Amino acid sequence: MPNLPISRLPQASSLDGSELFATVQSNVTKYTTLDDVSNYVTGSFTLNSSGSNNDNLGGVGVRTLYTRNNVISHTDSVNTDFLSGSSEAFGSREIPSSFLSNTNFKSKTLHFRVFGVFTSGNTDCDIYLQIGNDILTHSNIGATLSQPDGHPFEILGEVYFTNGEARVCYSIGHCSNNGDLKRYPLSDATQLQDVTSFGGGDFKLIISGSGDIDLTSYGGYLQVCN
Repeated sequence: MPNLPISRLPQASSLDGSELFATVQSNVTKYTTLDDVSNYVTGSFTLNSSGSNNDNLGGVGVRTLYTRNNVISHTDSVNTDFLSGSSEAFGSREIPSSFLSNTNFKSKTLHFRVFGVFTSGNTDCDIYLQIGNDILTHSNIGATLSQPDGHPFEILGEVYFTNGEARVCYSIGHCSNNGDLKRYPLSDATQLQDVTSFGGGDFKLIISGSGDIDLTSYGGYLQVCN
């Protein structure tokens, strides 16, 4: 129907996937189907927030992969994962190995945050990030805090993925006795780490038992930024 506006075409009934679309490849006009287009979009961008994440952890802008709203208490001498959840957790914090081994990403970012309160007055804080069984080695510089006792805290930051390498930038912040906000770096953001050999698995924020702080977290989340 040449020279006919789209608005004047007959309205389609429910789609079944077999409908044809025109596409151009190497300057040649060809056809494809709605099923093919749908499969491409799903494989490239869709995030399954109730199960495992796909290779690209994707979408446009910012997506929340995982949230937790449960109480987690940490005492020294044990390792505690402050992103672990239970029935109060939603989504998936799994980072697939195919995402980590992909060297074509120019920039993808995992953003995370947990919050809570200090339950002791100790000051040595040892924290590191882990994906499955693999540790992000530049995430474990730790910090010596000032006046953390009884005050609220937040741990937040990002892991940047570019061409099969990861750069970590995160910190812990808390209020001091006089109400000032103090923030301490927990990583060496000048360093890159090759992650192409990582096996994949859950993204973890580990409060190490080698420190001497006691603290309780009440929630947290993990997001991907494209």
